[in-house]
Amino acid sequence: MENPIAITDADRKLLTYYANMRSRLEKEKLNDIEVDKLYDIIEVTGGLFDKHGIRYTIEGGTLLGAVRNGGLIEHDNDADFDVLQDDLDKIKALRSNFAEYGLEIIDIPGWGLQVTHIDNPCLAPGLWTDGVTEWTSKWPFLDLIAIRWDAIEQQYILAQNVAYHDYPEYHLTRSDWENPFEKIPFGHLMLWAI
Repeated sequence: MENPIAITDADRKLLTYYANMRSRLEKEKLNDIEVDKLYDIIEVTGGLFDKHGIRYTIEGGTLLGAVRNGGLIEHDNDADFDVLQDDLDKIKALRSNFAEYGLEIIDIPGWGLQVTHIDNPCLAPGLWTDGVTEWTSKWPFLDLIAIRWDAIEQQYILAQNVAYHDYPEYHLTRSDWENPFEKIPFGHLMLWAI
């Protein structure tokens, strides 16, 4: 008789997490109207950043989608820009510019900022939490993920505590950030990428 494979509590927890994540991704899949809204958010944000000299790069699933699909990945449900932590106040100062396009900037404690349509629906309360602070996010959104230079590690790392805790391995080298970026296609848009 063969020994059955032993599944540890840690394995069970990981399998449950994965199943929940897959279920959530399917449930939160963007419909065509939401996809259009997300592209609108990205287009306005990229344009305002270019106009006001705020450097960004697409990252995560947004960068992967640009390279693999030429745009939004079918199962992605948001978009991601990396921005310098030092530019967050400059970005917040553009709130009225964003409002002219029906967009708003939401502070996300521990992460950075999100850009969304003013009339987008709110996500369920408590969905976004750092264990202490709850905040309201809207759907769909563009994450503006703050990064900063770490002099000890000699690399750019996630600047916000929750983001860094969740993704401690994420970093950009000095040359990644300081060399010229290139505009690459993302759907009908051209966005900056490392």
